[in-house]
Amino acid sequence: MPLPEDFPGRGAFKAAAKLPWTASSRWAALAPAIPLPAPRLERVGERAAPGGRVVAVRVAANGADDVLVRFEGTARIRAFGTAGSTVAFVADAGKEPYLFRCTGRSCDGAVFEIALHAAPAEATAIGIRDVLPAAAAALVRARPATAQAQYSPDASISWTKVPL
Repeated sequence: MPLPEDFPGRGAFKAAAKLPWTASSRWAALAPAIPLPAPRLERVGERAAPGGRVVAVRVAANGADDVLVRFEGTARIRAFGTAGSTVAFVADAGKEPYLFRCTGRSCDGAVFEIALHAAPAEATAIGIRDVLPAAAAALVRARPATAQAQYSPDASISWTKVPL
């Protein structure tokens, strides 16, 4: 859907901006970079398993309210779990990306076990904070009076790639 003709700054926005954690595209405009620590996945173990390996990672949320762990479908995740609860995936599930979400304070320090094939895999660790940083105040002031958040409230998002 196009932006309205009278939308302030309409020319600065571009359609089809891609973000590293979603297949959906977004409208986006350039904004100043605001340093924000991304969550970390700290490898705390790895063991051989039939058909590949199991990697254990501990989440360091770095202030995020939500932490998402995303793998491309080509990673062919066999299972993902924590604290005795595991979800197994069928062998041909590798068409869509895998996305695992942890919400709240229990994320920080949580340990996940990921059953992978023997080949290296790359995860994207995504942190969502339910607030904008103070450095974004100028962006908020520049927002038209009629603008409002769509789908979810203002949030700060950071991410990093994690080789496993």
